[in-house]
Amino acid sequence: MYIINVVKTITFNALAFSYSEGTEVYSILINGFNKYSRQNNLDIDIHLNLLTIYNSSNEIKDYRSTLDFILQKDYERYDFIFYDLIYSSRFGSNLLDLKNIIPEEIKEYNPKFINSTGYYKNKLVGLPVFLDFFVLYYNEPLLNKYNQKVPKTWNELYDTGKYIMEKEKKNNNNIIIYNGFFPAEENGFSSLYELIYSYREFVNSTFPDLNSLSTENAFKMIKKIKDDLSSDEIFQMKANFAMNCLDEENSLFIKFVNTRKTNSIYKKTILPGVQEGISGATIIGYNIGSVLSPITSLYGEEEVCQKIDCEIYKNIQPVFRPTSMIDYENYSNKYLNYFSRYLFKNDSLHDSIRNIIDITKIHSISIGTSENIVGLFTAISIFLILAFSFLSVCFLEMGTVTVLKCHFIQFIMSGSFTLTVVPILYKLIIDYPKEIKLFEWISSNRYYFLLFFSMFDILFNLLTIISPFKVIDKIIPDGQNYQVCSFSVLGNIILTIIVIFSVSNYAFIFYLGINMEVCDKNWSKKTINVNKVKYNIDISINTSSVANREDFTNFYDTSTTTDY
Repeated sequence: MYIINVVKTITFNALAFSYSEGTEVYSILINGFNKYSRQNNLDIDIHLNLLTIYNSSNEIKDYRSTLDFILQKDYERYDFIFYDLIYSSRFGSNLLDLKNIIPEEIKEYNPKFINSTGYYKNKLVGLPVFLDFFVLYYNEPLLNKYNQKVPKTWNELYDTGKYIMEKEKKNNNNIIIYNGFFPAEENGFSSLYELIYSYREFVNSTFPDLNSLSTENAFKMIKKIKDDLSSDEIFQMKANFAMNCLDEENSLFIKFVNTRKTNSIYKKTILPGVQEGISGATIIGYNIGSVLSPITSLYGEEEVCQKIDCEIYKNIQPVFRPTSMIDYENYSNKYLNYFSRYLFKNDSLHDSIRNIIDITKIHSISIGTSENIVGLFTAISIFLILAFSFLSVCFLEMGTVTVLKCHFIQFIMSGSFTLTVVPILYKLIIDYPKEIKLFEWISSNRYYFLLFFSMFDILFNLLTIISPFKVIDKIIPDGQNYQVCSFSVLGNIILTIIVIFSVSNYAFIFYLGINMEVCDKNWSKKTINVNKVKYNIDISINTSSVANREDFTNFYDTSTTTDY
């Protein structure tokens, strides 16, 4: 009798993307695991489904769309997903928390890599075991031909490139000096982000402020290199162009990923910086694989360094894109677009940087002058208007009450409302995140907008002349008698309309402020801080309501009375 054990092997499906089959590392990882599984009788097999630029598209967003479909539709064809590390936030809700599955293995990883690329809401959804970065490939024979050194700063790259271009143009007008690598996709944003990072002051400095001289200098330098040594077309070429350049021998400097196999004439080094010793390398890749491992201790082992250039791995100065922010894709696309308008369409440098800052900045009116004097000017203007109104009312209160004084006080109070509240209302309207035709018209016709409210004040104050104020004597038994301004029935109706109009404006301001706060997550235009608006509204309310204060009740009375 024979006993036959039939064991069914479990097959898992994995999905991955790579620029080419020749440089992908997923199959190495999968084949290694399958071999280990067979040797140890695990009865597990992983099948790799690989997408490349030759059987799909070379744009990352197309692979992202595939993952969107798989994860959102609960499509169970794949068990393992190899995703771009920028999408941990996008896909994190659909992925398992690895902290509870492989807690010991996680300890071997560099926390900086994991924290920056693998977490989603305190859940570890991916391990960045396949990471890559951009390096500078240089044509070693061409540098040696003209006795030039490998550039370590952007100025050196420019000077070396210009020198060799001048020498080579006699025999080779088609030489590629530098490709820049700023395509209109995520790779372009990565190039821009590490360029700015390479202009920080010291190695340990944080990412430069966008509104700093360092950012301006970075923008100016790369535009100078593009204008003098390259072209718009070359700078905007995608990955396949860089790969073709590295297969041929007609390029001096090419920026591309570190894992690319190249023609033997090309050597590689870290990207230049503002000064020697400073560089920048945006970490790219997928949260699976085995090329650049976040297990940093590997790069001190002799066996590993015989197969890869450990010096580059040790010397890179990594920078991580802000992928954890809400709607990162929209942010990076706008960021790159504003920069590209400067680089390729000659938009103003300051306008481009300001537009990039405005993508996420929440604007508010401030008395400080660090950015501009608008807030200070506004504060002074409002103070002067309120002071004039208050002092005018106080001055008119003195002496004998007359009909003319009654009308002047009414006009000053309504005018103060217009000059303090209407600018706030206008600011909220022009910054409203939704497109409304009326608001667009107001934005382009601010003087007509202000004129409308001014004419309203003038018209209704003129209408009070039809039924003017009356000065009424108030007799207080055993007290001090005084006089008040009093309207007739028609005058009260007109005043009621003015009050209703004022209250409706306050209500509309609060509505816009609250609605803008609700829409804030999807709003990328300039915004005004709602708390500031409410503070200013409180000031205007307290001022325009001055007639109701106890100090003025003996002077301003809207009730209809009979003569004593």
